[in-house]
Amino acid sequence: MNLSREAGLSTVLMVLMLLLLGLMMLAGLSSYLAAERQWGIKEVRLIVRHAGAQSALAWGTGLHWSPQKHRQCQTEASSGLHACLYQVKGNEVLLAGTLMDGNLSESLVFWQWGWLKKGKFIANAHGWLDYCPLSDKTRCNLAS
Repeated sequence: MNLSREAGLSTVLMVLMLLLLGLMMLAGLSSYLAAERQWGIKEVRLIVRHAGAQSALAWGTGLHWSPQKHRQCQTEASSGLHACLYQVKGNEVLLAGTLMDGNLSESLVFWQWGWLKKGKFIANAHGWLDYCPLSDKTRCNLAS
């Protein structure tokens, strides 16, 4: 029996085990990084929708609106900003703003209570909402 040959075999087996352990660790790290990447992509999309909804609401406050009983919407084609005005009662109105990014089912919509005075939207200082306050939820969908 050759002892030096047997010692070499155990070294090779130990190196193979270390390689296998390293590959398993790299595979686990790869799946973790893939999940984190997906989370980051979702986070960026949410930030874009949030900024778009805020921009659309701010843009809508500067538009000229006519007093009407039904909902009226305006879209800024180049940026995709979309604002809708709902007349609630008298001159009290509700302004909604969102970013039209092609997927309205995932759109983020911000709402602002205010008044309509000579076609100009006057915002209520404490009237900002991140949910639709209308009792008829079918009116909350800006796509229809």
